[in-house]
Amino acid sequence: MKKLMALAGVVVLALGIYWLQYDRPHYITDDYPIKEHLAQGERPPKPPGKRPSDWFSFQRAWPHDTLSVEKQVRATEFSRNANAALALKAGNALVWQQAGPTNIPGRITAIDVHPSDIATVYAGSAAGGIFKSTDSGVTWTPIFDDVGSPAIGAIAIDPNNANIIYVGTGEANQGADNYPGTGIYKSTDAGATWTYVGLAESRHIARIVIDPINSQRVFVAAGGRHFGDGNSVRGVYRSDDGGATWVQKLYISDITSCIDLVYNHNTGTVLAAMWDKVRYLSQPTILGGPNTGLYRSTDLGENWTIAGGGIPAPSDTLGRIGLTMAPASNTTYAMFANRNGEFVSMWRSNNGGVSWTRLNDGDLIAAPLNGSWAGGWYFGQVRCAPSNPNIIYALGLDIWRSSDGGNTWNYFSNGVHVDQHAMWINPNDPTQIYSGCDGGVNYTTNSGLSWTVRINQPSTQFYAISIDPHTPIRLYGGTQDNGTMRTISGNPGDWARIIGGDGFYVRVDPVDQNVIYGEAQNGYLYKSTDGGFNFSWALSSIDYNDYRHNWNTPIDIDPNDHNTIYYGTNILLRSIDATGTFVEVSPDLTNGPHPRGNFGTITTIAVAPSNSSVVYVGTDDGNVWVCQNMGSGNTWTQLDAGLPDRWVTRVNVDPHHANIAYVTFSGFWDGEPQPHIFRTENFGTTWTDIGTGLPDSPINDVIPDPDDSLTLFIGTDYGVLTTADLGATWTPLGTGLPVIPVHDLDFHAPTRLLAAGTHGRSIFTVTVDNSCCTGQSGNINDDSGGSVDLSDLIYLVNYLFSGGPAPVCLASANVNGDLGCAVDLSDLIYLVNYLFLGGPAPSQCLTGC
Repeated sequence: MKKLMALAGVVVLALGIYWLQYDRPHYITDDYPIKEHLAQGERPPKPPGKRPSDWFSFQRAWPHDTLSVEKQVRATEFSRNANAALALKAGNALVWQQAGPTNIPGRITAIDVHPSDIATVYAGSAAGGIFKSTDSGVTWTPIFDDVGSPAIGAIAIDPNNANIIYVGTGEANQGADNYPGTGIYKSTDAGATWTYVGLAESRHIARIVIDPINSQRVFVAAGGRHFGDGNSVRGVYRSDDGGATWVQKLYISDITSCIDLVYNHNTGTVLAAMWDKVRYLSQPTILGGPNTGLYRSTDLGENWTIAGGGIPAPSDTLGRIGLTMAPASNTTYAMFANRNGEFVSMWRSNNGGVSWTRLNDGDLIAAPLNGSWAGGWYFGQVRCAPSNPNIIYALGLDIWRSSDGGNTWNYFSNGVHVDQHAMWINPNDPTQIYSGCDGGVNYTTNSGLSWTVRINQPSTQFYAISIDPHTPIRLYGGTQDNGTMRTISGNPGDWARIIGGDGFYVRVDPVDQNVIYGEAQNGYLYKSTDGGFNFSWALSSIDYNDYRHNWNTPIDIDPNDHNTIYYGTNILLRSIDATGTFVEVSPDLTNGPHPRGNFGTITTIAVAPSNSSVVYVGTDDGNVWVCQNMGSGNTWTQLDAGLPDRWVTRVNVDPHHANIAYVTFSGFWDGEPQPHIFRTENFGTTWTDIGTGLPDSPINDVIPDPDDSLTLFIGTDYGVLTTADLGATWTPLGTGLPVIPVHDLDFHAPTRLLAAGTHGRSIFTVTVDNSCCTGQSGNINDDSGGSVDLSDLIYLVNYLFSGGPAPVCLASANVNGDLGCAVDLSDLIYLVNYLFLGGPAPSQCLTGC
């Protein structure tokens, strides 16, 4: 008893010393819905006028009408150079590991195969670079990680020298998430090394064709910018010196792209599918125009005429056109969609495009080939077998085949994932085919009667991810067209879908591992109570159509009350009974509806871990808000004075202080550079730019290190970076992560596992060492001597009782070493006991505080 009284007296003495020496203010902080379960493989409808490509471009352009592709290129180079510098530093122990999935691949946009070895395959990913296989797709190796853009539009192998490969960067499909490219690249050693050979401003390459008679002659279909101002680097280009120089051979207008072309080396005939297409923030998307049509040259592209002979003439009612040709027979096919993306007709020419006959395409119209959501702007290619041009494949939502020159058609997907983008048919054996779709590469040896999915390819495109707080080897995530998925085992090749459609936010209940919340696109929220095996509609208490929903609608679980769920529309909704009933807890927090549809929505929600009464929100139209009395008044204060007028990607709150928050922004703009990450220490009254040295390019997520108050992790369009000094300097985090878009991060504090959800290369993980505390804890003020003394005691008292600064390293302040890692009065007593009463020394540092 006497010892306890003495200890109490010393604590009082310590407090007295503190208040005598530090006269600081006392600072206290108060603290259209689908209601059935989405089974594997099912797809929610894609409502008209809500095309996801608007969502993707909006957030990077808002509030402007154009995107600075040049700034994206500079950001990629920044990260690539920084990665190279980091790799040269000694002692860098952090290495990212591929966590998968490798068994559920993502979107493949281009395929080519070795002309004499069909086991050697090159597959271009929408945003994951190029994968090469030498065993018919059984295993894959990335070969383009340190080159150009990871977005691939076209691949062509020289038929006379298979070591020579051309790659056109920038996906040409007018889809949900098209990253622009940086031009044409060439390899002369089968993909081991690459050289840039031009057309940087083309941005999206749809096709590359090499003349089999003269390999120095190469044709390119250039798309130009997808979003914003038109540009003149569009149309058909030709090189006569193997890519050393290029000459534009067909240009129509600054918004007219070449989406496909075919070439007959026997006659010098070139056919080009031209497509008026451009997207703006302030006006409807243009997916057709008066120049959309088929153009023909008979002199290697020197002169052009509008194709006649019965084929549809250029018209603003036309949309994407697909082409294929069997040069030996001069047989050519053209497949047309309208400007709404609906398939409208299929045509055949037996004389290289002089005259045309419409095929019996009624079955393709009835199918419908481009799906109920009319996605002809997203796919829309046609292929014929070079050795038998009567064998035709129409690529749309599914694969359709004709073996009689287009008189009859049959469904031939046979288990292949939807959304077909690429196909290669063996010129010597038309039964052997590789196809590329939103589910990776498929292979058949029987003309498509059955297909084998070629997995072992980490090309999944994640929108959002989550680490199971109970079992961190369990990873969850929402993906582009591959649903919401997870791994239970932690094996990269052992992932399974649990919700269909496009997947977005997914959260595991922090108390009950069997309760899981997951989303499909446009905020279709589902809940499972049996560990993810069955899901039910979670929005039955509201009328879904009363609200605006972002393509990626945010949800959040109160970290202090697992039954409290937040759901962000244009209004913040809250449930205190685990989604049984949602009620509005805010007014409209946006600037109102936008004429383009699902815009004017909440994009991010953050509940303060230290105080559930504090909730932050960000919107797509640049607003940031805080409520400091959630549940007892719900008063909202707008915080964005002084912040950029940009799409808010994430708000996150300091794990220990509700007044400290971080906000990140998307966007890049041709004008003056703008910062993309800010910090507040006073609930958003003022903000500080902490993005020193970062490129003017989107930051998609920010996570404060719960153990080190100076350390942050950010996910960007060009990788993962970290700072150990609150943004004074930034460096790439670790090695082994490609320069790839990272759309989401998650951090498991007890194990210090950081996961990065990439949009093209699946998920990577790394264990971040808690290096801020080495050896023994107790050096709370982080002085250079490292001693544990009275100054540390004063610092801790200031932090605990007067709102003083947090310990730089919270693991150092966990003096008693309790596993909960809380820094509280027990640590103060422990330190007093050690300093004044001969008590035990501070504990060894704990990893995972």
